[in-house]
Amino acid sequence: MGAEVTSLLLISRQSPYGGSYAHEALDIALSAAAFDIAVSLLFMDDGVYQLLKDQHPNHGSKNLGAVLGALPLYDINELWVESDSLAARHLQTADLAHAAQSIPGGEIAKLVSRFDRVLTI
Repeated sequence: MGAEVTSLLLISRQSPYGGSYAHEALDIALSAAAFDIAVSLLFMDDGVYQLLKDQHPNHGSKNLGAVLGALPLYDINELWVESDSLAARHLQTADLAHAAQSIPGGEIAKLVSRFDRVLTI
């Protein structure tokens, strides 16, 4: 058997709606946290849109804002957002509904090295 996983970084790169990837990333985060794995999330590329204020999903889509708001209940308190992805989309951390620490792309390798496992969705 492999080594026990005690920490997980989920990198979410997909837009919040129009597919299931963003929802699946959050489901994985909540499931891992329920098994006492320390989970952190990094939002990159179109994944930064998941953190925006005032989201209005299409009919039939779940609003990710409610799930993101519940993360602290699962002790998921470390959210990161790549500053380069924000800048490329003309966004700032003030545009985000959920507090996330901004990290430049050049620092991501250092962040990744802190975790037992990394999963990119």
